[in-house]
Amino acid sequence: MTAMRTLTERKARLVAAAALLIAAAGVALPAAAAQGSQPDLTAVRQATARFHSVPNAEKAGYTRFLECMDDGMSKGMGQHYVRMDLLADNGALTATTPEALVYDESSGSPRLVAVEYVVPGAPTDPAPHLLGQTFTYNTMLGVWKLHYWIWRANPDGIFKDYSSAVPLCSGAMAMHH
Repeated sequence: MTAMRTLTERKARLVAAAALLIAAAGVALPAAAAQGSQPDLTAVRQATARFHSVPNAEKAGYTRFLECMDDGMSKGMGQHYVRMDLLADNGALTATTPEALVYDESSGSPRLVAVEYVVPGAPTDPAPHLLGQTFTYNTMLGVWKLHYWIWRANPDGIFKDYSSAVPLCSGAMAMHH
């Protein structure tokens, strides 16, 4: 009977330990998902590392798009380079092939800071999803978009549109939205 009781106590402790691990994982998983999983981050960084050089981005089909963007108050976004062929791809999304690259040009030399996923469409279309995130709609441009700040930490969040770590655009060329 003692052996049976010891086995039962061990099972009870294992079940309790498993329950604690599951509960802890349940709390940790949403936070991890909100930041993007490490494999996604690593894969996207590997796929876009060569685009630290704007000429490499241009050779791959990215072209300067609109003007530098900021929120008009205190947070920047930067200069976008977009692959138009990907925008015409009927919303097919691939994490390692972003539709746009975002550069901070405030130092005079472009620095790749983020990638952006873009799907043209109407605000009534179902919101796209990628990297465990739901896209937000930009009414001015008529697109669904998701920023992923993988090359410069964004204190406001890795998937936020603007970053307090990127200065406001300089001069009259700024586009506020």
